[in-house]
Amino acid sequence: MSGSAACLCGRTYASYLFAIACVATGARSANAQGNNPAAPQDASAPIQLPAFEVVSIKPHEDEGMSHMNADIWMTPDGITVSGIPLSMLIREAFGVSEDGVLDEPAWAETRRYDIQAKVEPDDVAKLKTLGPQQRWRMLLPVFEDRFGLEFRRETVELRAYTLIVAKGGAKI
Repeated sequence: MSGSAACLCGRTYASYLFAIACVATGARSANAQGNNPAAPQDASAPIQLPAFEVVSIKPHEDEGMSHMNADIWMTPDGITVSGIPLSMLIREAFGVSEDGVLDEPAWAETRRYDIQAKVEPDDVAKLKTLGPQQRWRMLLPVFEDRFGLEFRRETVELRAYTLIVAKGGAKI
């Protein structure tokens, strides 16, 4: 369960991210770079993230079960990803665990991609000041545009159980 969940009377209330594939062909989100409402907001100092100038997304060539390579590189001018499912990239971009994304398209978990994203040369210096989480968030508008996804945060009620140690302590 997510670290931000609170247990009340056997039910857990937690904030979850919903990933929804747009039904209409070519449908795109109107969210601007850096203004994504689903992205975690830092109230102390909102940072305008640079946009990627060039993005290449290709299906990953299957090497077979014996050679399932997956690589992620934070390059000086962007991000390079090889053989990673989109679902994992979405979780990294939002900083949530696997159970924190609901209604994700099934193909997002099974199809792997090679992504190369680069910023403009003028933004390289600003990119060097960003942390990994901020670089991941820069990919969200790319996911919305290229994959036709929409993101929103919602609070949902889920059943959860709390385990406690019985009287007399643990018997391990």
